[in-house]
Amino acid sequence: MKRMNSITLVLGLMTGGYAPHGLADEYSLIVENQSTNSASISVYQTYPSAGIFEGQPLAWLSKYSHPGTNVAFKWKDEYNFVWGESYVLGDVALQVSQVIPAATEVGQTIRLSYDKRHDAYYFQPSRATLQAGSLIIEQGGDIPLKQAFVGIGMAGKATFTVPAQPNITLNFKPQPKYWLTFGRYTEGKAIDMSLVTNQVEVKFPENVQVMKATLNKDNSWTVKPG
Repeated sequence: MKRMNSITLVLGLMTGGYAPHGLADEYSLIVENQSTNSASISVYQTYPSAGIFEGQPLAWLSKYSHPGTNVAFKWKDEYNFVWGESYVLGDVALQVSQVIPAATEVGQTIRLSYDKRHDAYYFQPSRATLQAGSLIIEQGGDIPLKQAFVGIGMAGKATFTVPAQPNITLNFKPQPKYWLTFGRYTEGKAIDMSLVTNQVEVKFPENVQVMKATLNKDNSWTVKPG
């Protein structure tokens, strides 16, 4: 039987750096809603185009906010490998089935496997790759086509996923760029970027780990160190 070669896809997650495993920084974002609207305030991370691999960012952190209220988000920049059994991009949030810590300072590789007898996916133990900054996910030839999702996350929650496919190796180079938006968002749900109109980037200056954002009455944003 002829063996099919795997394809490697490199995905970089825009700007910034990475923290050594165990030395992750903790960040805080405080958001004040001074608008006249009630909706969800959501944080997501951006990525370059994944082309035919259909990658999408997720509403990573999300909280509902009424006018005159504040919401707070806290996280550590600790990365994870994630997968889930269904890949639904409509109104259903992606349900993560397994989260494995990922260390970027030495690079790590993990393999997504499929137990056909029991119709069950699982991650095999990860291993160091000595490619600093890379998180690699291997997918064998037995992976069902687009019946699951796989990707990476931060602080235990998925940030970026693609449909699982056989013989595809994903090489993530996570360097997060944080964005804030306001609207009808559900944590864990894929974001249709063509419909996002009021986003603002949240940049943490060097040695600053607390930022404050204000949604103004005219629905514009003001972002500054907290």
